Amino acid sequence: MQSQKTSKRDSKKNSLIESAFDIGTGYLMYVPINYFILPLFLDTIANQEIFGLLQISALFTCVALLRKYTIRRWFENRRTKTIDIIDTRIKAKDNVYHNLKNNE
Repeated sequence: MQSQKTSKRDSKKNSLIESAFDIGTGYLMYVPINYFILPLFLDTIANQEIFGLLQISALFTCVALLRKYTIRRWFENRRTKTIDIIDTRIKAKDNVYHNLKNNE
């Protein structure tokens, strides 16, 4: 039961870290994107042309989707590697225990 509580706490902590990393990365990505892309659409924004506004929205959505997917996969790969390392250590300890038990 204690390990489940620890696991849930770790999961919440990891989710918070991932979310903060995602938000920080998004902020750092969108500052230069806003600086270079939005001036290309000044007339569109000023005239409130719906097609141009949809293009801007589609561009930002594609960037966000790519960023979110990449970060999610990176965090999942890190989690999987950590689990594999822990499993390997547990198996090694079990082997040592069984070897000692068989030698007695």
